[in-house]
Amino acid sequence: MTEPLTLTIDSAATPPAQNIARATAATLPQSFRLVSGGGDVVMIDGRGAWTERSLAAIASGAKAILVVDPSGASHENLTEVLDTEVPVILDTPWRHNGVVSRISPYFQKVDAHGGMLEARVTVPSSSLLRESITALAFTAQALLGAPIIGLEDVAARPDHLTVFGSTHDILIRLSAVTGPIPANAWFRLAGSNAMVTVTVPSSESGASGVGTFTDADAKITVPFAFESAHRSALALIARVLHQRLVPTDIADFRRVCPDGSRAVSSS
Repeated sequence: MTEPLTLTIDSAATPPAQNIARATAATLPQSFRLVSGGGDVVMIDGRGAWTERSLAAIASGAKAILVVDPSGASHENLTEVLDTEVPVILDTPWRHNGVVSRISPYFQKVDAHGGMLEARVTVPSSSLLRESITALAFTAQALLGAPIIGLEDVAARPDHLTVFGSTHDILIRLSAVTGPIPANAWFRLAGSNAMVTVTVPSSESGASGVGTFTDADAKITVPFAFESAHRSALALIARVLHQRLVPTDIADFRRVCPDGSRAVSSS
C-alpha cells in the first residue's frame, strides 16, 4: 500500500478554512496524514494573499498546493505560481465535483459550432455575483475542454450579472442572480447533433449531481452520488502526485479571473 501523503495547513489559514481542511482530510485517511509542518501538500486559505503563501510553501519544499476558496489575484502573481511547475489545485465550488469529469466527455461530443453554452447559478448575496461568474467560467472550461476568452459584462444589476464570452467556435453565456436557492450550478450546451445539461451541486448543498445527454438515438442520464468539491479536489492532489499529472487550474483560472479582483468562493 502506498504511504499516505502528509498534509500541512498553512499557518495563515482562517479557522473556517482549517476546519474544511481537517474535515476533508479525515474522509481520505488512506491518502493523507495531517502534520504540523513540512507536509508534502500544503493547504492554503484562498481568502488572503494566497499566491504569495503558495510561493512561500513551494520555496520551503511543498510538492503540491491546495488552495481553498481562492479569491482573485493579479495575473502577474498567477504566472509566477504557474512558472514554478509545482501542481496547484484550486478548490472552487464546482470545477472538481466528480460529476464534471463524468459529464465532460458528453459535452465534448456535441457538435456545437456556432452554438451556445449557457450556465447560471443562484447565490444568496449580490457580493457573490462576480466571483460566481468566475467560478462558472472556470468550470465551463473543464466541461468543454477548451479555453474561454473575451469575457464581458452584458447586464449588471444589484441582483443579476450576465457575462458573454466564447471559445473558438462556441458562444458562452454565464448568469448569476441572487435568491434563496443553494448555489448549484446549471450548464446546457445545444448543438446540431445533441444537447447536454448538467446540474453541479455546491459543496454545502448535500445534493447529488446529474447530467443528461440527448441525441437522435437516445437520452442518457448520468447520475453521480454526492461528493463535495472539497473532497474531490483533495483526492485529485493525490492522483496528481502519484500519477505525475499536470493540472491546468492556475492557467485556466488566470484566463477567466479578472486581473487582481476578488473572484471565486465555495463557501
